[in-house]
Amino acid sequence: MSRSPESENVLRSSSQDPSWLNQPTDDPHLPTGEMELPHFIKPLPTHLTSEDMDYLRHKGIFDIPGMQSCTDLLHSYVKFVHPLLPLLDLETFLGPMVEVGHPAKISLLLLYAVMCSGAAHVHLDALYKLGYSSRKSARRAFFERARLLYDLDCEPDRLSLVQAFLLMTYWYDSSIRGRYKDRKFWIRESVTLAQDLGLDLELENCVTQRQRVMKRIWWCCFMRDQFVALMTWTPPHFRAGSHIIPMLVLDDFEIEDYSKAVSNTFNEWAFINDERTRIQLAMLCIEKAKLSLCIDQILRVRYISMRHESKTQTLSILVPKRDTNDDFEVIEHDHQLRRWYQAISTSGNFDLKDSTTFGTIKASDTLTIQRVHLKLLFLSALIALHRPQVGDNSRARSGLFQDLSRTKLRETADEVGHLAMCMKELHLGTHIKPNGVTLFLPILLVHLQDIIPDMDNRQGNRIGKYYHCMEILDSLGDQNVPDNLLPMELEVAFRMLNILPSLEASIPPTISSPLHGQELLVPEGSTIPRLFDLGTMTSAEMSLLNDLCQHHQTQL
Repeated sequence: MSRSPESENVLRSSSQDPSWLNQPTDDPHLPTGEMELPHFIKPLPTHLTSEDMDYLRHKGIFDIPGMQSCTDLLHSYVKFVHPLLPLLDLETFLGPMVEVGHPAKISLLLLYAVMCSGAAHVHLDALYKLGYSSRKSARRAFFERARLLYDLDCEPDRLSLVQAFLLMTYWYDSSIRGRYKDRKFWIRESVTLAQDLGLDLELENCVTQRQRVMKRIWWCCFMRDQFVALMTWTPPHFRAGSHIIPMLVLDDFEIEDYSKAVSNTFNEWAFINDERTRIQLAMLCIEKAKLSLCIDQILRVRYISMRHESKTQTLSILVPKRDTNDDFEVIEHDHQLRRWYQAISTSGNFDLKDSTTFGTIKASDTLTIQRVHLKLLFLSALIALHRPQVGDNSRARSGLFQDLSRTKLRETADEVGHLAMCMKELHLGTHIKPNGVTLFLPILLVHLQDIIPDMDNRQGNRIGKYYHCMEILDSLGDQNVPDNLLPMELEVAFRMLNILPSLEASIPPTISSPLHGQELLVPEGSTIPRLFDLGTMTSAEMSLLNDLCQHHQTQL
């Protein structure tokens, strides 16, 4: 079997990068795989046969990026992923790479999972030097290597597996149909394994470094589980209400200075050389944990699990509850979210309330990036709370409460639009991973609802905010946002109304605008029924799409 051309390019470019590998050794007692690994990587298990090793070699498992490339990927990971998902002990992870004779070794599976996450944000030049033609191809390669090591049972440390699984939830390849090891698979594996390890036990007094790391990993499982549930409208795997989990505190994080070897090697990284930055990011992570508890309550109280069957798969989904009559419950949870937001806005550390401050901060600022991420998560929670109210026509509902939720959605749309404007000015779109289309789709629809009454006024405030949302959606394209999450009818409606912000399709360019006077044709395989069934779109939003197209037809 031969390697792909891209794999060959990786090998050639890696050879030009200073190698991590030890000096050549003639020790015949070293296993072949260990001779091919850098000094800081744990040896692969001895149960692997020579055929297994040949297969791993063919798949590029031993083609680890050189020092500079690896450093670039790690810097990207530490800057963009680690702050709000602090599942690694960075001292133990980075130390073996730079300190000769360090007693610790790093899991190769975990290293590839970290690289896959870091490749989502690293400068493209770093990936080009490795021979990859795109960010997507690089991430796929690193992910597949991690997955292969898991499939061959190459990682005996179950704690490292939990960490790797959580990072592997960041990758989704919509071009591969029918693969059961998707994002939900990895989050389920991480949560199940964390429970088996008892990471949720004895968290009240974490005095040792290992105890603090395990507590952070447990909270990372919970936060990531809630985020994936909110993003995919599928049930989370465990609920906070099952038992009380002690909240994260500042002492649970790596605040003290790193070792001299780590500090000297990575002294240009703000997270490594600035204690104040570490403290602020730790406090942001604590606030994210608190917000995740609010999201857990919203999903538990306002949504119910339901089995959804299609021709190709059966899955469990979240749909709005239809049997609840307590409108005040929505108000209560809205107040809870607002109290969280008010507390973090007035804490003196993070001014999330005034988004205009983003314009005065450099895009490279780690704190800015994480603040934007956290605010988008907060706005997503508001959307999840109020959208069912507006779209629920199954029973007589107080018009007052529906109007209130509609107003809340409109305010949220304004905030997202303003935030999108700031993100555009700071060129943050490539680095922000919000709920993708799940967040921006209802926001766009809210703006369009207010555009309908005055279609001829194309210069309004909401059109401008709509443009910024679409541009951010454009920039998310390289982040592997699943194409099939955006209904094709929305693309058609946008093109018919001539309100796309750019000539390039922000969503799959598989749809051409219908000719004047022709009936609107929905391409085969349309996702709108699936989106409606899954609860991603409400009936009111579906009606809006139809109204948009009908309005255009009447103007022809």
